[in-house]
Amino acid sequence: MRKKSYVCKTNFCVLKKTSLFIGLILFASLFYEANAQQTIWLLNGQKIVTAKYSIVKETEMFYYQNKKGKTKDVPLEYVFSITDSLGKETVLYTPDSIADEGAFTYNETEMREYVHGRETANENYKGRLAFVSGFAIGAAAPIATSAAGINFFYAPLIPAVGTSAINLTKPSFTTFYKKYPDKKENLPFVSGYMDSAREKRTKNAIWGGLSGLGAGIIACCFLFVD
Repeated sequence: MRKKSYVCKTNFCVLKKTSLFIGLILFASLFYEANAQQTIWLLNGQKIVTAKYSIVKETEMFYYQNKKGKTKDVPLEYVFSITDSLGKETVLYTPDSIADEGAFTYNETEMREYVHGRETANENYKGRLAFVSGFAIGAAAPIATSAAGINFFYAPLIPAVGTSAINLTKPSFTTFYKKYPDKKENLPFVSGYMDSAREKRTKNAIWGGLSGLGAGIIACCFLFVD
């Protein structure tokens, strides 16, 4: 009886250690998967961190899972590179094989600087003046049309024109050179920075115009309604 009991206890200990070992392996694999983040850089300077992605060459699309677990997609041609959790980078970008006559296409090194320039502007350029200008134009539009006796429905045209005018202006090169003096001769970086800055100015002007238009309409309710 004692021998049988000893064997059972031994088998139980072995089973317990085996289960514990398997549990540790599963935990380690889950921990690795949770931390095996891939860093994706797009040509517009956007940084995407994801644990899951896939490339469908037939449709030339890149799919990835965002932080909310939803699957998003982007054309493969807009992806610059993928860096795995160990820091190994795979560059997907290649200069266009077919370009318009006279068009300039960046090589890999130049495009890396362009992407860096866009990333820098995405993070640091504010474009507050564009928002303020858009807001002022949008707020003035309904008040001006009402005061002039013009049909109120024409008011949105004024901030639309104002936004187009703001979009035609360029970010200040003087301010850029003061902030990034070492990038003055780095033309791809400058180009990337200015492209993102111009896009942000346009977005800010649109949001400013819409916000101002709403504020102007509210103001008209108090100024021109008996």
